[in-house]
Amino acid sequence: AWDSVFRFRAFGIVTGNLVELSAPWSGTVATVCVEDGETVRQGEPLVVLHSPELASDVAQVQDDLLAARAALEAEVARLVLTANDQFDRSRDAWADFYLLQGDLQSAEAKLAEISDRLERYQPLVQNQIVPEQDMVSTEFELQGQQALVDRYTDALEARKKRADASEPTAITDRQLAPFLARVQVLLGQLKRLRDRQSLGTIRAPFDGRVV
Repeated sequence: AWDSVFRFRAFGIVTGNLVELSAPWSGTVATVCVEDGETVRQGEPLVVLHSPELASDVAQVQDDLLAARAALEAEVARLVLTANDQFDRSRDAWADFYLLQGDLQSAEAKLAEISDRLERYQPLVQNQIVPEQDMVSTEFELQGQQALVDRYTDALEARKKRADASEPTAITDRQLAPFLARVQVLLGQLKRLRDRQSLGTIRAPFDGRVV
């Protein structure tokens, strides 16, 4: 029934959908992946093109990216070295502070001992048990020790300020922002160039035959 009713004979030429593919940019044909008359599947590579200009741009951006990364690493190394140097100076400053604090405590202890001795001398001098000259000498000794304590106190305050000022600062992203931004910009340029370069691989838009 199909052959006798729904089919009929005719003469003519059967043609398919013909698509002409063009290069996305000027260049040279690097590789032809198919032959005339060959059947291909959608997405299969047909021709690979090469653009010397694009290749040169990619190489230039890659060189710039290497230089930018090297500059970033150098800046990180410099900041780390600076932080280590600050840490050493801070450690030395605090060591001096604590040593001087020990000296001050010793001087204060001796001052208290002289003051107690002077108090003990007062009734003894009044009762003429201890010569008055001993009490006068102790008073001069007390004054000298008080002056020493005052000097230590002033010096300790100065050392404290210097130690606080020498505290190392942490490395922040803000310090590296220009170098990081440069790397990100170059990575973006390289991606765009490679995406454009990938257009040089012309692929079959659908299943068909090469003509």
